[in-house]
Amino acid sequence: MKDEKQTVTAAPAKTVTKFSKAQLLSAKRFEDRKDALSAVLNETGTYTVEEAQKLLDDFMKGQVK
Repeated sequence: MKDEKQTVTAAPAKTVTKFSKAQLLSAKRFEDRKDALSAVLNETGTYTVEEAQKLLDDFMKGQVK
């Protein structure tokens, strides 16, 4: 029998870009919700766009006391 080698190529790693609070606040995507976004993001943290959007959505869905 012939020895067959299987080569497995790993999928390229997806790079995740994280942004600072200031960068997200200056993005056009969030220009209509800057005040709310500013309230939910930590000054020293970094966030993906998806993370920032989820935090903003959760904040907007919160109940008023």
